[in-house]
Amino acid sequence: MRSPLLTRALFGVDVLPLEAGDRFFDSATLAMRHVLSRGRWKVQRVIEIGTGSSALVARWIVKTKGWRVAATELDSAVAQSARNTLRTFERDRIEVHEGHLFADVTGPVDLVLFNPPFVPTAIGTARGLSQDLRTQWDGGEDGTRVLREFFEAFANHGQATEALLAINVRHVPELLVEECLLPYPNLQLEDWYSAPWTPARVARVLRIA
Repeated sequence: MRSPLLTRALFGVDVLPLEAGDRFFDSATLAMRHVLSRGRWKVQRVIEIGTGSSALVARWIVKTKGWRVAATELDSAVAQSARNTLRTFERDRIEVHEGHLFADVTGPVDLVLFNPPFVPTAIGTARGLSQDLRTQWDGGEDGTRVLREFFEAFANHGQATEALLAINVRHVPELLVEECLLPYPNLQLEDWYSAPWTPARVARVLRIA
């Protein structure tokens, strides 16, 4: 979605103009917002992987929850745009780290949030999605490439024991997500959360050992 007015109405924050091919949020972003707004987590600091150019979820979290956010972003230009947004709108409590997945985040973290790129490469290319922003949408052949990389990292990452993953299940069905978890006996799918008016769902995954 590229509408700044709708973004402001849904997330309660102002945004800077977008670059060509970028967007403020997608259906998975809405699902994550819905779940976080209704859930009760005892959280002081979260990691948000793939924060995007507007750091939208991170800023909404600070405004509504008061949590501190360590936001990561793989694409250097997108990470810089996120920093520009934060400078413009003076959001402290958010730090932006450039790098893959957990990047160089250190210190205690209570919860991981991730809206992974889940569009299969062929589908995204056929739809004309931005090649300059492939890190934002390209999930590989079946949409699970980055999701599998995340599970590998999360299974061995010591900072948090709980993750919420927002996924458009039209692209990556629930059973395929569960298949991606099979190599990791210390990761447990605790629940699936649904959100109204969106094909995306949020998986709650626990690291149990």
